[in-house]
Amino acid sequence: MAGCFGFSFMQLKFKRTRAYFRSHGLESKSIEIDNNSILNCWAPRPVQDEKRIQSTCRPKPALLLLHGFGADGMTSWEYQIAPLTKQFSLYIPDLVFFGDSTTRSTQRSEYFQAECMSKMMLKLGVQKAVVAGFSYGGFVAFRMAHLYPEFVERLVIISSGICMNPRTNDILLENSGASDITQVLLPESIEGLRKSFDLIFSKVPWLPDCLYRDMLETMGGNREGKVALINGLVLGKQDAPPLPKIDKDVLKLWGEHDKIFSVKLAHQFKEQVGKQAELIIIKDAGHMVAMEKPNHVNTALLSFLNSTYSQ
Repeated sequence: MAGCFGFSFMQLKFKRTRAYFRSHGLESKSIEIDNNSILNCWAPRPVQDEKRIQSTCRPKPALLLLHGFGADGMTSWEYQIAPLTKQFSLYIPDLVFFGDSTTRSTQRSEYFQAECMSKMMLKLGVQKAVVAGFSYGGFVAFRMAHLYPEFVERLVIISSGICMNPRTNDILLENSGASDITQVLLPESIEGLRKSFDLIFSKVPWLPDCLYRDMLETMGGNREGKVALINGLVLGKQDAPPLPKIDKDVLKLWGEHDKIFSVKLAHQFKEQVGKQAELIIIKDAGHMVAMEKPNHVNTALLSFLNSTYSQ
């Protein structure tokens, strides 16, 4: 039986979040990017009112938001929608094997995800955008800047260990008591989900077991595909090629108490990018910094993004 006493609080939350996205001018679109892959993306709803079209001085700049491993696009960026839609055209996809995005391709690396995102945006008629990625989505955003520099105007990396190495996961497993990284990223039990929450949040409120069970049942789909994505990562592997130089302005946001990727990795990435990188460490926040400290994250995002278009 799903949820608490047969009622799914998560399904109610999804319903309310979908309505919230629609109220801010977004609609969910299914995009066939090639013969193998279909992606779901929240994108700006076409404006029907001619007066509104005529009164618009210029189109809003595009901002692509890429989610992390624990959720899909809709549930990851809820707290950024209201402030960002006022000034930007938001594109919030589900990465392959998350939400309603799927593929028949055998590719599973972050390179493949970046290629899918590029194809999707071109299908939507977007020629360039600022790209922001959280955690796993940061890996994909980084590869987009690497592979498609003409598309990516600027880059925002949030809580994403791009400079990780094979030892990074070993330290996380030691701290969590898990034997495999999939137990941390893809927990299958209530106890496992509680442990994961302790790792990704700086402070975890008490929640009843039935709510954890509800989350497992509603958000735990496509596990086989997600495990393949973990195994298919190139970043951090022993035989991974050196990180390419990214000639972009980069904003790096990080929670000071991140237990997934240590703050040390943030400083390493700042050094790797050089003078074009800005690093902001947000106090009293863990890995899920955009959820725990949305006002801080939104202020930093808007300051960085507005500087892009005021030059």
